Amino acid sequence: MANVWGYWKCPSCGKVLRADKKYCTSCGNPVEKDTRFFPPDPDNAEYVDALQENSVENWICDYCRVQNSSKDLYCGSCGAPRSSDSKRYFDNDDPAMEEEPIRVNPSASNKGKTHGWLRKVILAIVVGICILFGIWFFTPVERDSYVDGFYWERSIAVETYTLCHESDWSVPSGGTVTSTKLEVHHYDKVIDHYETKSKKVPKKVEDGYTITYKDLGNGQFEEIKKPKYKTVYETSYYEEPVYRSVPVKQTKYYYDIGRWKKTDSIDTSGNDKTVYFGECTLETSVSNPNYGDKRQAERTEHYYVLYKDQNNNESKKEYDYSEWQNLKAEDKITYKAFRCA
Repeated sequence: MANVWGYWKCPSCGKVLRADKKYCTSCGNPVEKDTRFFPPDPDNAEYVDALQENSVENWICDYCRVQNSSKDLYCGSCGAPRSSDSKRYFDNDDPAMEEEPIRVNPSASNKGKTHGWLRKVILAIVVGICILFGIWFFTPVERDSYVDGFYWERSIAVETYTLCHESDWSVPSGGTVTSTKLEVHHYDKVIDHYETKSKKVPKKVEDGYTITYKDLGNGQFEEIKKPKYKTVYETSYYEEPVYRSVPVKQTKYYYDIGRWKKTDSIDTSGNDKTVYFGECTLETSVSNPNYGDKRQAERTEHYYVLYKDQNNNESKKEYDYSEWQNLKAEDKITYKAFRCA
């Protein structure tokens, strides 16, 4: 880091001078107490000689209000000595140094504020209406339906002991092997070779500097350089394995085995409350069955109530047997549903 010269503008004649000039070369006006230095354009910066570099701010004469270098013990304008109470460059809070605020037309400003307030009110009203409508629309409402009828169905599955021809990698209990065969059980992935491939890899590299200046309060500015970075892409090469599938064979067994298979059912149904299973004389358990033997298997039952709502729309709902038995024609049920349903 290095120091560069700043500049100041003469308040009397407007001439711009380098900060090491303590008096205007045009009108002779000195660097006054409220003079502020400004930094140079980075492309035209003038570096301060190493012997002249100074990081201590200027002090302001208590009598003539002229700025003096921190190295000066006496004011260069009036000769007054520097005191311990003398203000320094950054202590100067004279109101005259504050920038004049930007002024706008009061009527235009008030008009803009009124329009902005009105837009906010309208937006709030619209949002409120949308929220209330959403609450109304999605709040469930109670609806009534009436029992219009009943329906039931029952079924008894009938199974037959059947000779089945199956195959697997092992033989289940009761199976009789009829043949075996060496077959592909699965495939293993093994490396066949490698291929050279490339990819673009991002990398950040320095791409110059951004330069900022820190006001030292004495006409010099500390130059601060921060590196800028950009992303470049470099080609990176790598070896990628290429695999091939190798079949792995095992012995597969083909066998005969007896299985109970559903071949029929005894079904009953009705639209009343008189429920029953169809007549079935088959046993539920058969010891040492022969092919062709039959047995009584799973029993299933379903009970439904038919409804009509206040709009005469029909629906059907399944119940367990005890609930179904307790319902009667014309019974009313109340349920909740969305308005859109």
